[in-house]
Amino acid sequence: MRNLKTIAYIFFLTFVSFTVVACSGKQKGIARVSGSIIISDNPGNYFSLTTSGSLINIIFASHVSKSLILKKYNADKPLRKQQPFTESIDIIDTSPEVNPYFGNHSFLTYNKSTNIFYIDQQTEDRLLLKRIYRDSDKKPWIINIINPSGRIVTAIPYTGSDILLIWNRDVLYYGVFSQNKQSIHSTRQKYLLKGDVSSFKTNKLYGFTSYDVLSGKLLLFTFKNNRLKSRVVSDFGYVNYAETDKKGNLKILAYNKQDNFLTFLTGYPPNLKQRKVTPARLTNSVYFFSRDNLNYFIYDEFVPGKNGYPLYRISLLFPFKGLYKRQTIFKSSDTINKFKAVLLNGRLYLLVLQNNLKLIEFQLKSRVDF
Repeated sequence: MRNLKTIAYIFFLTFVSFTVVACSGKQKGIARVSGSIIISDNPGNYFSLTTSGSLINIIFASHVSKSLILKKYNADKPLRKQQPFTESIDIIDTSPEVNPYFGNHSFLTYNKSTNIFYIDQQTEDRLLLKRIYRDSDKKPWIINIINPSGRIVTAIPYTGSDILLIWNRDVLYYGVFSQNKQSIHSTRQKYLLKGDVSSFKTNKLYGFTSYDVLSGKLLLFTFKNNRLKSRVVSDFGYVNYAETDKKGNLKILAYNKQDNFLTFLTGYPPNLKQRKVTPARLTNSVYFFSRDNLNYFIYDEFVPGKNGYPLYRISLLFPFKGLYKRQTIFKSSDTINKFKAVLLNGRLYLLVLQNNLKLIEFQLKSRVDF
């Protein structure tokens, strides 16, 4: 029986597109921690991590202050030696009732202006959708109310200084916002967002990927001629991360909960190619980046730890001699609720949500010696 199980397991591995070998012995790999700081204790579930120039921008909601908070770090300096620019944007919760959208926002720096769209719970049954923006850090915020309110999906730079905002009520609403005007439309199709959203802007494509609970599909939405249209990407992937090239071709890393695999999708629907990357369990976040035309994959998962205790880790898969090796870059006995990642100046930054919100900086080696 044991031999049959071994043969079946080997047969199973032949269907995996990437052969993954874990780093063994003393921790080796391509990423080395060069800094780590706690951003906040007791944060909300919504947070963002973006870059503008050499700045790392972080927005999160604090249950302590009930506020939406902006922090900026300089990637040219060590994390622990910085006093970041910190600003409380607005008190966003005054109701004693639980707000499922506490901290829901979209942050965008575009053409030297800063735009933040966010949800403000005024009372138990009154949620306001707000937009605040300014041309520089030295100028005051300008505040607008957007109707109807709803859960923010994403904001995308559009033509000139205009911004395309998409939000979800019973259907998807979308509007193009400038400093002096706004035009709001809606789709007729019922829609309910779950999980991750990746947005992109190229010469060929304004759009985003997101998962619709009602249809059970990962969808690609594109905006053209003032209309928002959707196409099916796959029937899995509420945990996903997507990018696009200048021609509009997509790369999507998605977690398939049905078979507990990470899958890499490339191309443009309906002609997307799918390749399985690696098995994973209870994954909440994924990310990938490219160097020298090679792909690097990051994901979190649950694994059984020593003595049966649970272990949660974030792993990096990196190419090595035609194979892929796995390096554990973060591990904990506490659940990893979510992470976000960005690559800046050859360094990788992870923003990890557990009981606190932690920012970790990694120096990436140009090559790996084993």
